[in-house]
Amino acid sequence: YHDFYDREHESAGWIYRGKVTVPEALSHAGKTLSVVGIGDHAFGRYTDGYAYYLASFVTEVILPKSITRIGDEAFCHCNELTSIKIPKYVTYIGYSAFAKTGLTSVELPGSITEIMHSCFAECEHLASVKLPNTLITIGDMAFGNCTSLTEFEIPESVYFLGYCVFMGTNSLKTSLDRKSVV
Repeated sequence: YHDFYDREHESAGWIYRGKVTVPEALSHAGKTLSVVGIGDHAFGRYTDGYAYYLASFVTEVILPKSITRIGDEAFCHCNELTSIKIPKYVTYIGYSAFAKTGLTSVELPGSITEIMHSCFAECEHLASVKLPNTLITIGDMAFGNCTSLTEFEIPESVYFLGYCVFMGTNSLKTSLDRKSVV
């Protein structure tokens, strides 16, 4: 899901603001297409300074149950994004997908086995994280500089912790019940 935006349509209200609801389906050329993913940079594209500015107005995103993929940097730099519920069939969340957002809590579904690098990096208000027992890998810097994290439970299913997963989260206490993490 990605609305194409250009400055010419700004007055038409195509700027993402406040609560955004992603539809389950879209019609195009007489066909109805299911929305199954959020594209790379869909809301948080920051390679263009103007798009970065627009992304900062999103506060909440409602995703349909049909979503199975959240792309790389999909919500990156959405500073005011405080709430999102990740549907239970999502199997992939891209690198830096939620980096530098205003999320305060996140619960990942059981369909997730890997948290990509920098996925939640620099989410300064992220205080609560609930991970599934299906998680195998937590990538490099996944929760780096999440300064509001004080407790974090690593599921027993985790086999690999990347480099600097919690760098800059100085008040963090982690819980790990086994010794077989690489």
